[in-house]
Amino acid sequence: MESSFDSYAGNKLIVEFKEVSSGNKHNDKKILDRIKSFVGEAIITVRALYQNAKKVDNIAWFHLSSNHQVPVQLDSKHSGNRRFTVIKTAGALDTKMAEEMNHITFKDKRNIQGYIAALYQLFPDIPRATTYPALDNAEKRELENNCEGVGNQFFEWFEEKYPHIQKITNVEKNKLLQAYCIEVGEDYKDIKFKQSNFDISLSHRYEKKKVWIR
Repeated sequence: MESSFDSYAGNKLIVEFKEVSSGNKHNDKKILDRIKSFVGEAIITVRALYQNAKKVDNIAWFHLSSNHQVPVQLDSKHSGNRRFTVIKTAGALDTKMAEEMNHITFKDKRNIQGYIAALYQLFPDIPRATTYPALDNAEKRELENNCEGVGNQFFEWFEEKYPHIQKITNVEKNKLLQAYCIEVGEDYKDIKFKQSNFDISLSHRYEKKKVWIR
């Protein structure tokens, strides 16, 4: 995802990206922006190594799989993250169980036909739908919380503590930030709480303004 060239050639029904997180939050935001173009555009341009760029119909259903706590750096939860559905699974099937499932379920076409027929019966509106809302579940909210920047986390704490206060000064923020760090067990001197890093981690929900005071 960080390369100038695409391993994805297009014209696939299902595409899986494995372990897209780099461990660097800044890089992961760039990766997220690139993933959004894959997920959201009707036609995308793919550029494979030693080949000319070409436009392809974007018909794939994209899966991002990972065993990391933050498999993909989502936007702030206040943005909705409408492109993404998060599904948390258990461990991989053992070889014996996988072979049994493959033999019993997938080898017999009648099982697949029956399953698809049941889906059409249970969800008759899906084939006619033009948009599909992202699934909102506990797993997605957990990932959003893990992705949330320290600035947003602080102000959510502040909103719970002082719901009647709409504005605070920077001096007040720094005093309250020390109290927040004590309460949640964080080190106030951590570099992530440095003013510039704190400001970068804020979403559109919290606006910072310069005000001239005589």
